[in-house]
Amino acid sequence: MPKRREAQSSALSFMDCICCGFGAVLLLFILTAKAQITESQEKATQSVNAAETLEAAIRETKAEKLALEKEIEALDPQPNVKATSVAALAVEQERLAKAVEDQTKALTALETKAEPTEQPAALDRPSADNSYLSGLRLRAPRAVILLESSGSMLAEDAKTAIQIIQQGTGAKSKKWLRSKAAVRAVLAAIPKGTQVAIFAMAEETEALSGSPKNPYIDPYDNKALLSFLDRPSADNSYLSGLRLRAPRAVILLESSGSMLAEDAKTAIQIIQQDTEAKSKKWLRSKAAVRAVLAAIPKGTQVAIFAMAEETEALSGSPKNPYIDPYDNKALLSFLDRLDQLEAHGGADLSKGLQAVAQLRQRASSLLLIGDGLPTAPALRSGSLTEADRVKLFNRAMSSRPNYPFNAILFPFSGDPSAAGLFWQLSGRTNGITLIPDNDWPSL
Repeated sequence: MPKRREAQSSALSFMDCICCGFGAVLLLFILTAKAQITESQEKATQSVNAAETLEAAIRETKAEKLALEKEIEALDPQPNVKATSVAALAVEQERLAKAVEDQTKALTALETKAEPTEQPAALDRPSADNSYLSGLRLRAPRAVILLESSGSMLAEDAKTAIQIIQQGTGAKSKKWLRSKAAVRAVLAAIPKGTQVAIFAMAEETEALSGSPKNPYIDPYDNKALLSFLDRPSADNSYLSGLRLRAPRAVILLESSGSMLAEDAKTAIQIIQQDTEAKSKKWLRSKAAVRAVLAAIPKGTQVAIFAMAEETEALSGSPKNPYIDPYDNKALLSFLDRLDQLEAHGGADLSKGLQAVAQLRQRASSLLLIGDGLPTAPALRSGSLTEADRVKLFNRAMSSRPNYPFNAILFPFSGDPSAAGLFWQLSGRTNGITLIPDNDWPSL
């Protein structure tokens, strides 16, 4: 029997090594693959989380941008010009015109119900807090007013408007006066801190306020407001010499028929032709009042009277005509009433000074804006000579004014002694008399 072959230990050892090596490689491969899979899963999870975070940040940024745009729009709204059609503008214009008309009817009804002895405080105009104006959305910081100044603004129909243009009476057109009064009423309702630009819109559009480059003004700035209302500059050399002392100054504006022209014949023609509103002398007199108001120092109360055959308060109320010229509402009320004032009749200086003397609060200075010696009360003969007018002046001076008496005299022929008498009066009371050049105030 043949012998078995003995196993060699070297062969077994080699096989063991081979198996162990193969197992080790296989184990290493399995472990490495598992680690790569785990790492890939972690990276995928991180990427998903990062994408979700980024999307949330984008959504939050968009929301903040939208909110910021709304805030900017609220602060400085810009009209969508393309979205505003001509038809929409026409509807809006008709609505505003009807609102003003309804307000005028309401004011007329109130005046009818008022007691006969009670007079309006300063002006019959729409109140700044009226429901029509409280509904307007004129947002800060900047508002713009477009005032249509076309010929159709003179009347309710084309035929009447053409007649007004041909007659040259556009300045007295009720519709046009109401339109300008509406602008003043809106200005009185503008909240403080809002800049306003006013434009006249006809075939061309031009700035009425500020300057062409910067039409925005502060309606509570007295100087800027009066500049918009078309007045001469307050720093004119004529006004620097006036002695209007605080705390209370009185302005007497002569509103007799002689204030319409430089001579009686021309004044009578103007009255017969019913063109008083276009009288250059009368317009200059009103402009002088505006210029004086702009030059009044802060802290001075002012009372303005119209002096004809009777004297009536144009500012404040009959019981208290003093106003603060830097009070926007009070100033606009007076200016509206001044625009409507007409010149007629004679001038009674005695009654004018009596009205000043009867004020509850004594005047500390006075300014007369007129054209010469008094012409009322008239004599029984119906005509006054220069000597008669001098007597009327001396009679008025019997009250002996004890405050600075200032005077601005516009020319009127046939009254040569007027300047000398007023010069003596001003010198005696520490006032001044001014006779301005023909180009002051500028119109």
